[in-house]
Amino acid sequence: MDKKKIIIIVAVLGLIAVLYLIALGVGLGANDGGGVSVSSIERSIGGRIDRMLGGLSPRVSVDRLYCNRQRISENFRLTKGDSDCSIDIPSSDERYRKAALELVGQVHPIWLKSSKPEDTDYKLNNNCVPYSQVSGTPRLEVVFEPKGEDDSGDPCWIRQSRDRPVSFVVMEKGAKLTLECKGCSEDPRRELTLKMN
Repeated sequence: MDKKKIIIIVAVLGLIAVLYLIALGVGLGANDGGGVSVSSIERSIGGRIDRMLGGLSPRVSVDRLYCNRQRISENFRLTKGDSDCSIDIPSSDERYRKAALELVGQVHPIWLKSSKPEDTDYKLNNNCVPYSQVSGTPRLEVVFEPKGEDDSGDPCWIRQSRDRPVSFVVMEKGAKLTLECKGCSEDPRRELTLKMN
């Protein structure tokens, strides 16, 4: 065997080993106690690749976007007097752009409005609950509305992880992002400080 064939065989075996370790990691992280499904491997691999290449993805330009006269690229606050705002994300030539919203130095609940598809066989990975079950005060309620898309499902709310930013994919037509602090008061501990990037 020549040197090129050996290098190709080693590279293929290395790739198989990496895919096996990723599949094993997905299986260990699954909560259902079952085996590893193809879709869970695809989600895991896609998520890891996205995190590795995230810096290469186009981003929403937040430098000129405001919430209650506060630039959202810097820390901005929702208070009792200014407890909500709407952010209009303009259209772009990019097919899609990414954005992330996070609480700064706080661990208050974040709820994202979603909708249940009319297809009853569809199962959400997260618990999507009616508004009557949304809890926590103060809390941030986020409504993300892509422009030009029909939201025909029943509205429901998904509680977001406290340790990660809420991520959005904005298509070329743009979107409207509505933020509201429920339970904000004059006490600085009951205000929300946010940042979007």
